[in-house]
Amino acid sequence: MKGDGIIGHGQGDSERESIHKESKEQSEGSEEANGDNGSKEQDLEGQLTRQSTQTEIYSAFSFRQRFFITAMACIACLFSPLSINIYFPALNTLADHYSVSSGLINLTITMYSIMQAIAPAFFADLGDEAGRRPAFLLSMIIYFAANIGLALQDSYAALMVLRLIQSAGSSGTVSLSKGNIADIAPPSKRGSYMAFSVAGAMLAPALAPVLGGILAQFLGWRSIFWFLLILSALFLVPYFLFVPETNRKVVGNGSIPPQRWYNKSGLELVRLGGRKDGSNDGVPKKSMGYPRPWKTVTILRHKDVFIINFYVAYMYAAFYTAMAALPQVFNDIYGFNDLQIGLCYLPLGGGAAIAAIFNGKMLDWNYRRIARKHGFPVDSKRQHDMRKFPIEEARISANSFFILLGNAALLCYGWALDQRSPLPGPLVLLFFMGVAMIIGMNSLGVLLVDLFPHNASTVSSATNLCRCVFGAVATAVIDPMIKAMGLGWCYTLISLVAFAMTPCLWIEEKYGPIWREERYKRLDEKKRRKEGS
Repeated sequence: MKGDGIIGHGQGDSERESIHKESKEQSEGSEEANGDNGSKEQDLEGQLTRQSTQTEIYSAFSFRQRFFITAMACIACLFSPLSINIYFPALNTLADHYSVSSGLINLTITMYSIMQAIAPAFFADLGDEAGRRPAFLLSMIIYFAANIGLALQDSYAALMVLRLIQSAGSSGTVSLSKGNIADIAPPSKRGSYMAFSVAGAMLAPALAPVLGGILAQFLGWRSIFWFLLILSALFLVPYFLFVPETNRKVVGNGSIPPQRWYNKSGLELVRLGGRKDGSNDGVPKKSMGYPRPWKTVTILRHKDVFIINFYVAYMYAAFYTAMAALPQVFNDIYGFNDLQIGLCYLPLGGGAAIAAIFNGKMLDWNYRRIARKHGFPVDSKRQHDMRKFPIEEARISANSFFILLGNAALLCYGWALDQRSPLPGPLVLLFFMGVAMIIGMNSLGVLLVDLFPHNASTVSSATNLCRCVFGAVATAVIDPMIKAMGLGWCYTLISLVAFAMTPCLWIEEKYGPIWREERYKRLDEKKRRKEGS
């Protein structure tokens, strides 16, 4: 299939041959830099910092293909946050059904968050090494099976175990989606692409509690899991049939047809009908190898990765305390039922979804502004040398104000609830929290992908690991904190710590380019040693 078809990898025979030859030469150069046959022992640091040349077209996929890939990534990003947020309005109902305390029901959220932190490390490395398709399909099949079990189980122990499995299946989709975007979007457009792809994750906090409230109120809590089962099936079928492999280690810039059957779309397999595709003859097959989930942890040894992830994780935990405590707090203060509680999440999630789209345009605009300021070219189809580009300034300078705004909104939110203010007050503050905190976290997430584009899923899973660990702790401690300190002082403490951590952004903007240059120098030194041996 050619032209703008969904699964085609070429643009015509002559152009495809030219791009294929170019990509093959770059693949051979990459293998030479990493050791014979692209050994699995290749240096992670060097691989992550390697950039495409300025003359190569960054993505050979057509506009329609890139749009379809991004749209599917957006839908994929829904599943993890949807699965946890759709559950919130039913917490009181589940506690009554199983005759357990609210603390034990909250423990299912904590355990979900812990698995949400761990599982993406496996799927991210699988996606970075074997390809996005096999990692996506495996994670969604696990998720599909877990939802069947959750809809049919009838014990607290089964609920806990199956929520862990559900989390394991759904949690890899966000980091894998960010890998998709890094594969097809150059830095000058990455903000918009990334924002659109994660809009699903931002929309979930708005829609999921409302859906959960309606389902729990009128069809019972089991309908929540039947709904998630149907939704996952509606995603799996078109993904298997139509979505092409994008991993640049597997298909280059999209011009090299995938060699392994598990990297081919369903329609490609049908089209070949068991025949061998000879379009990439002469290109050595890259072995799949084994996933190395510890790479998610080892990548945190880089100073810039650690400081960004530490800051993002705390922001997420602060944001999450408001979401996790909302059902109990709004029930106590306003006497709301499951449906009414679900509707109260709309300002928070709606603000987050709006911010995700706005933030993408803002990041792209700021990238162009910084590029012109420092005399760098801007090309939406090619990637220039990023070694000297001040990418930290381009991403961080766009979000500092909004992060401070979000912290202030959280502080005011705590006192509004403490004083039992009329409902519009907390809801307006929830909206501003959604806007401000998502702009801050998304901007820093795009920066991490810019720093490590060739292993975007791995660096994104490191963010997820830190974020979910902090979120799990926040979920576990927020109820006792509120009881001990009161709503006003509890959120005052959380906000003041967030304000105190703001210098982390200034440190990264000032020293990040220095740390990045140190990585380049270590890579250059290793290359010289290899050439001399």
